[in-house]
Amino acid sequence: MYRRTVCAFASSLAIATFALSVNGALASAQTTSAPTFKIRSAGKGPRAPLRYALQPGTTTMTGNIRVGMQMGNSKTHSIPMTLRMSVTFGKRSANGDTPYTFKVSDIRIKGSPTNVPASTWNKLTVSGTLNARGVTKNSQLATNTIPPDMRQALAQYQACMETAFVVFPRQALGVGATWDVIDTKNFGAPAGGKQMVVHRVTRFRLLSRRGSKLRLSMKSSVSAPPQRFNTGGSTMKINRLSGGGSGTITIDAKRFKPRIDMTTSTQVDIDSGSISLDMTSTQAMKVRSK
Repeated sequence: MYRRTVCAFASSLAIATFALSVNGALASAQTTSAPTFKIRSAGKGPRAPLRYALQPGTTTMTGNIRVGMQMGNSKTHSIPMTLRMSVTFGKRSANGDTPYTFKVSDIRIKGSPTNVPASTWNKLTVSGTLNARGVTKNSQLATNTIPPDMRQALAQYQACMETAFVVFPRQALGVGATWDVIDTKNFGAPAGGKQMVVHRVTRFRLLSRRGSKLRLSMKSSVSAPPQRFNTGGSTMKINRLSGGGSGTITIDAKRFKPRIDMTTSTQVDIDSGSISLDMTSTQAMKVRSK
């Protein structure tokens, strides 16, 4: 139950937060190289670089999430849940780097007779450093108190937290600016194993800018070529993976405080031993902060 819960949350949050992941597999992915940018429009003047200047403090967030899963022609199963978490920022350095710590305080699943206890979640934190353009560095998941059989699922949570920041291009931009973030992700594989390679493109558009408050729309797509990879001690074959998501996000470059509305859908055809699965995963998420 714990693992299914974490996987479901991780997939939803990754997609909802700045469209950088589309399901549990991609949520635990690691970027193989720095993302590249394609500026499609610099927007209207006045133009200025988009940068974080986060102030010390804590933002609390509540996420209302609905995850749907359909296998073949079967009926879609929907999992509604509510997640409460926080992110605390430390003092910003002279070069613009800001330390941060994410922490989950509670997760509730509607209709479930059991929920993940606070004694599990309050031991889980993700910490790292964020630079002025939104690139995370030295991200670490505190798992020393987490049962070993949960660590793979919790690694998804770490990746989700790392994607909770929009990465800005270097160029000065104005309202209406549109840019693509293009990157490649690796998923799965213990040391020495073979990872799954996934390609992703996320398009952002700056809808408004009022002081440090930014409102953006985003649209993402993911794809993966047929390939074999290792995860959880098993070898799997991806025959097809495609999907995408869209939504809006409002953030404060000084206080963070995200407001997110996001939906996504991912289709995957996968073989694992003698089992073949044709799955469609959908996610809808609303995040509010204070």
